[in-house]
Amino acid sequence: PGVEPAELALAELVLTKADTGALLHTIDLFDGSVPAEIALPAGYYTAAVTLVKNTGERAAKTAAVHIYKQMLTALGDSPVFRFTPEDFTAYSFDDIEALTAYLSAARENGPETPYLVKLKGIDLEGGVLAGEQNFSTGRPPLPMGRDLLYKLYESFQGKYVTLDLSAYTNIPSTEATVNYGYAGLRPDRDKLVGLILSPTAASIGNNAFYQCTSLITSIDLPDSLTAIGQNAFFGAGFTELVLPESLISIGISAFNNYQSPNPTRLESVDFSACRNLTSIGYAAFGYNAGLTSVDLSPCTSLEILDGATFRDCTALTSITLPESLTTIRDNAFNGCTALTSITPA
Repeated sequence: PGVEPAELALAELVLTKADTGALLHTIDLFDGSVPAEIALPAGYYTAAVTLVKNTGERAAKTAAVHIYKQMLTALGDSPVFRFTPEDFTAYSFDDIEALTAYLSAARENGPETPYLVKLKGIDLEGGVLAGEQNFSTGRPPLPMGRDLLYKLYESFQGKYVTLDLSAYTNIPSTEATVNYGYAGLRPDRDKLVGLILSPTAASIGNNAFYQCTSLITSIDLPDSLTAIGQNAFFGAGFTELVLPESLISIGISAFNNYQSPNPTRLESVDFSACRNLTSIGYAAFGYNAGLTSVDLSPCTSLEILDGATFRDCTALTSITLPESLTTIRDNAFNGCTALTSITPA
């Protein structure tokens, strides 16, 4: 009652032997080939049903059953499972294997109905991935924080996901693919369509969301954020960005869209709160063909506009610079063929 099938990512029935715990059957209740009946010898069994909503909330119920002379009886709770909205509780994943298993079993979905996946307890910055080699170079394993993100994207199993990282104050770096092209797109990075960051997040590491081309909503960057790393959102499909007052540095190519399938999607970048911003890296906003104007005048701590910062932003018509600016480096506006106005603050 009150739970619709369309709300569910997973519905599973598991039958085990009561005395040994031996697994007998795992049945996907969404599968059209669910058997009408299952033959079991006389004995004691445990039946467990697990339901998982698209939001990641889950509910589980079990019942002990006894089969005797081809008759089914319940011991304790009824073997008829009834779920209500009150039965569902929030759930977070504390290991990659559990997340992979969940998304592997979940129904196919689209970008408009992503599964909400909350991570908590996975050490994104410690340990070593034993036996794993670096994706692009073949070198020995990297620290987990740099390559676990690759495993994380791989765990999506072709499903569209909104990733809740609100339990983490720092998003670590990971390795980029060979060159900056899209031929080496990592497994399922294009399935990440939403991102929730901690309100106390301080940094986003290099390449963390590199080539996540389906990140199509504006992202809520927290007021605590001080650093966005190199290539952090390279190729992401944002339509708009609002940068927080706390931000001090933006890394090389952080929001670059070179060879992106979404070259015109980013239409606005709001620097109005950026009075603490001191560094914008080389080509940080390059190749965003949807940008039409940029106002850097609030960035009163910015002294240098690095090379190729707005390179090939072909629709950019005007830019306002801050009073603090002393240096504009090579090719900052190279390829900005529509640019007609550069205004000092």
